[in-house]
Amino acid sequence: MAEWLAPVLTASTGALGVFFTWLAGARAPKNAEQVFQRVDATENQRSVRRERREGYFEALRMIELDLRIATYRAQSCTEELEALESSWPSSRRLEMSVEAKMVVQIFGSGEVRLLTTEWEEVAREGDVEKMEAVAERFRSQVRSELLSN
Repeated sequence: MAEWLAPVLTASTGALGVFFTWLAGARAPKNAEQVFQRVDATENQRSVRRERREGYFEALRMIELDLRIATYRAQSCTEELEALESSWPSSRRLEMSVEAKMVVQIFGSGEVRLLTTEWEEVAREGDVEKMEAVAERFRSQVRSELLSN
């Protein structure tokens, strides 16, 4: 009677092996898809952070240029203003401003978007003290966001 036990156990073990091999094979595409989705999400996050960082730096360049221009005008520093205008013509500054605003509007945080709008208002007024205050808040917010990521 025990003669049939060994072949039955061997067949059962073989069947279990086939089942678990099939199960692993069936799960492999799902696992691969999940791994791919995690890698893709991580890459997207890196890309967004990179775009945000570049947009913030572009906006900071514009803020510094606008602030320098306003300061030179307030202090009647015509030579410095002319030098800045020759290095950074208004057409180039306008192009940079549009690009910076576009990137900040797409990738920037709500706080930075609000500060960008506030900056545009105070820059239009040309009040250097107000511009300095908003610029410092902008720098602080950008520093906080970029260092926390």
